[in-house]
Amino acid sequence: AAAEHLEIDQDTSRKIRQQFEFYFSDSNLPRDDYMKQRVAENPEGMVEIAVMSSFGNVRELFKNHNVDIPKGESVKCKDRVPESVCKAIAEALKDSETLSLSEDLTKVGRKERLDPAKYTEVAKAVDARTVFAKPFSVDTDTDKLRSFFEEKGKGKVSNVRLTKAKLRGNSKPKGLQGLVYIEFEDTASAKAFVNEQGADLEYEGSAIVCEIKGEHSEKRRKTLEVRKANIPVPMPDTFPTEKVAKVVPVDGSKASLLGHGKKEVEEAITASGQTMDKVEKIVVQKPRNDKPCAIFIEFNDKDSAATFVSSVAEKPLNVEEQERKLILLDEEEERSYWTSEFFFKKYLERKKEGGGRGWGRGGRGSGGKGRGGVRGRGDKGSKGGRGRKRSHEGAGNPNPFPGSKKSRS
Repeated sequence: AAAEHLEIDQDTSRKIRQQFEFYFSDSNLPRDDYMKQRVAENPEGMVEIAVMSSFGNVRELFKNHNVDIPKGESVKCKDRVPESVCKAIAEALKDSETLSLSEDLTKVGRKERLDPAKYTEVAKAVDARTVFAKPFSVDTDTDKLRSFFEEKGKGKVSNVRLTKAKLRGNSKPKGLQGLVYIEFEDTASAKAFVNEQGADLEYEGSAIVCEIKGEHSEKRRKTLEVRKANIPVPMPDTFPTEKVAKVVPVDGSKASLLGHGKKEVEEAITASGQTMDKVEKIVVQKPRNDKPCAIFIEFNDKDSAATFVSSVAEKPLNVEEQERKLILLDEEEERSYWTSEFFFKKYLERKKEGGGRGWGRGGRGSGGKGRGGVRGRGDKGSKGGRGRKRSHEGAGNPNPFPGSKKSRS
């Protein structure tokens, strides 16, 4: 059993405070659907410390303190979080300048609440004062990065986030994969940094590319629009209906499905007494941009789908100790799903043929690499033409159907 009092060092206490302040910050809260839901549930905008204790970054901070913090859906895990952990976190948060604790020290929230109606406006303002920079090592210390950017710039850095670049398709990691987002306290400081340091910035011997995050995101959005508008493959006129279901939490919440893979879903299906003979395939869609992780089960026919969904309604699937049910896709969701599957199949066909105009460059012996695309394996000695490149992450490509706003990614 965990001790009643948990001793944590000063550095860990500081990191706990910084992590919790980030969860509630303007940088994160407007974009974090899970946190927004938890905040909205409480009249005072507070979230239980026990719920947030099972977040991955928080668990990581306690890994050297011989404490077992449960992993899984946070709301369901909260009763298994050691009381000593919650008390240690509350103690660390007492000195926070932006967060306040409830009287019983079990909940935490912002001192200055953020109006949900202003989430979009606040997110855009944060992007305008945030600098996007790459490449860095994924093991780079963020405290060192904060000092580096404050030294090079003329303004105070309020937040530094280090993420790992997402690889496309079967691409293999090359060189430095770290992406850094540096949030300055004001827009002027961020712009001054890019204008004065952007041309010749270096970190540990590597040339660093940087630009304002809002401008970077807008360029990416426009690039995707151009790609979607110039798809050289004919659209499918018809698609199967009522044979695809999505996996969702039983309580209807938007709880994350991260960590659920094909293997875990297959095991849950088998454990429920069902068989896989009616299942055509399972598609796991990785989170991308502001789209969360999604899981789809494609059945052999619509009768099999209806029967399976009904049986799961009576006995939910238990995926890694979390109850999940199935919901058949509506017409627009099905159109998006089958469109993505159609283009992924076309991509695979091109890849087998060795590239060619339309889906990137193949050839060059065992494979070539098109600009911005995935590495394609072509036939020996062949060389595909230059064409559009598309990536596939869990069969999740943007939905190119005109008039349809939804996508699988």
